[in-house]
Amino acid sequence: MRRSLALVAGLAVAAGAAFVTAVNAQDKPPIIIGQALDFSNWMLTYDGQPQRSMEIAVEDVNAAGGVLGGRMLELVKCDTKADREQGAKCGAEVVQAGAKMAAFSCDYDMGGPAALQFAQAGIVGISVCGSDPKIGVQGIGPYTFTMSTAANAQGYVLAEWGYSRKGWRRAYTLLDNSIEYDKSLCHGFEERWQELEGATLAGKDVFKQDDPSIAAQITKLKALDPQPEVLILCSYIPGGATALRQIRAAGIETPVLTSESYAGQFWFDSVPGLKNYYHGTHGNVYGPEAYTEEEKVFLEKYRKKFGEEPASDHVYLGYSMIQAYVKALEMAGTDDPAKVVEAMETFRDVPLLIGPTTWTKDTHIQVRRPFAFFEMADGKLKFIEKFAAEKAWDISKLKSWD
Repeated sequence: MRRSLALVAGLAVAAGAAFVTAVNAQDKPPIIIGQALDFSNWMLTYDGQPQRSMEIAVEDVNAAGGVLGGRMLELVKCDTKADREQGAKCGAEVVQAGAKMAAFSCDYDMGGPAALQFAQAGIVGISVCGSDPKIGVQGIGPYTFTMSTAANAQGYVLAEWGYSRKGWRRAYTLLDNSIEYDKSLCHGFEERWQELEGATLAGKDVFKQDDPSIAAQITKLKALDPQPEVLILCSYIPGGATALRQIRAAGIETPVLTSESYAGQFWFDSVPGLKNYYHGTHGNVYGPEAYTEEEKVFLEKYRKKFGEEPASDHVYLGYSMIQAYVKALEMAGTDDPAKVVEAMETFRDVPLLIGPTTWTKDTHIQVRRPFAFFEMADGKLKFIEKFAAEKAWDISKLKSWD
């Protein structure tokens, strides 16, 4: 009899515990984070790595007990298929799913339609790696941020690094004018380059991402006397690799410097024997001798989960997005988007996996975060250093380039 009573009592306690757990679950609903990103088309080259690292970050937060007193994070995904119309639909879908924050694609042109849906709904929208400064207050709205460095500021750091570290003084810019990022990158470079003592522009030219041939541009470049000391290639993959292959095939061995739109080594086979190539980007995934402890820990988690090395340093941006959002939640003490935005705007060199991060009321993009620089060596990127521009780009100079 006593055993039976004990069993009944035990069942009652268990039932009570289950009831309390259910109540607690209802009291602490998950915080939903949307992903309106490309999961299947060409933008996957840029969106794919941040997608994966967001998953790792969410797992880390939840394993540590969640945020705001035990609330778990939950990802809701929608494939934009690198299509603007589908992007707008995805934006609406993740809003409808109850997202308080949502990620959108690595480009103003492709990610903008989803971001506008987030802005209209009054939820926090963050681009995983969009570098157009209009991703923010100046373009989409005050609830919109990006994890990336402004393309103009990327131009600044390329200019200062080439000038101070390589000693280049005569530069030439070749602009793929198909998207705003490329235009801002080249203009940023040209602006800062011409401020540096003794630095001159040997010339500049344009092409388009889908041009099958840039023969006319190459003829113009080869006619220069003297030849430039460095060629700044403002484009992105795959068209940017096609242009670089044609430049080298024409016998032009001038050093080439690119920015984060060339992130990754997957495209190297399309430019056989590539040399005199330099690359500046957000972070280091190619130089293990220089990894920080935080990078080592993250990369081990990535390898364990996905069974391979990250394809590019963009992987750090997705993880950092979740880090930033969680910090803002804790600062705000609520998931109310307006309060979270206020908290994010107080960030001053906040240490994230990607590096020091600053946002202000008027600047929702990075304007002077250090870049990692690499050179081509034996068919692979070799880490050189992390370098910060001396001069920060002034976002008040923002304009749309013709």
